[in-house]
Amino acid sequence: MQTRFFIRKFSIIIVALACFFAFAVLLHAQEPAELLQPSISISPDIFYTLEEVLYIEGRGTPNAPVLVLIQKQGARPIKFTVKADVNGEWVVAEKTFLEAGDWEVRAQAVEAGRASDWSNPRLIRSVVTGITVANIQFKYVTLALILGGVVIMSILLFVYFSIRVRRLRKAILTKETSEIRQRAAEGFRAIRNGVLDELRTLEAHAANGQLTAEELTKKERMLDELHHLEDSIEQEVRDVENLA
Repeated sequence: MQTRFFIRKFSIIIVALACFFAFAVLLHAQEPAELLQPSISISPDIFYTLEEVLYIEGRGTPNAPVLVLIQKQGARPIKFTVKADVNGEWVVAEKTFLEAGDWEVRAQAVEAGRASDWSNPRLIRSVVTGITVANIQFKYVTLALILGGVVIMSILLFVYFSIRVRRLRKAILTKETSEIRQRAAEGFRAIRNGVLDELRTLEAHAANGQLTAEELTKKERMLDELHHLEDSIEQEVRDVENLA
């Protein structure tokens, strides 16, 4: 009888202990896992911000969100939030702009209002190979190409308009030369006709034997002046043509 009572009491104690341990295990299972301090394993020492994608890699608590903070004194901090995989590995691969200088990057696991300690900082030196205009980044190489294109275009335009001006000037001078030649021919024709009329009068006097020595000299002088005038007009026309 006592043995049976002892066995029953012992069984109750065993069941109570089993329930207690099961309850303790259940409570422990419901407690959130401890957030591990993340670590940064890969980050660039030098980052060409206009040419490269920022790549940072590390490890932390599996399946936990990771806050990656990049900051520089006097500059606005940059934040990225990524999630670690089942192995605790996380990656940041973003195209972003960092001002020139040394930036500090750290990581922290955050979940449900809890946060781990910050990781050890890593330094990234950002190199800017261009300028920013109206929130648009231009590389120095691109600016050099644009400037070179502008210079070449300016030279081509200068050559083009120089040729056009020379052609226009030549056309104007050619037209003026033609007009001068025409007016000179008309003027010379009128003068020549007047001289010829005078010579015919002198020849008529000579036929009648009335030509004096003075009239003979006048005839020769008029012929010389006529030839000289013709040569002068031709020379003036040639000078104008040479200007064209």
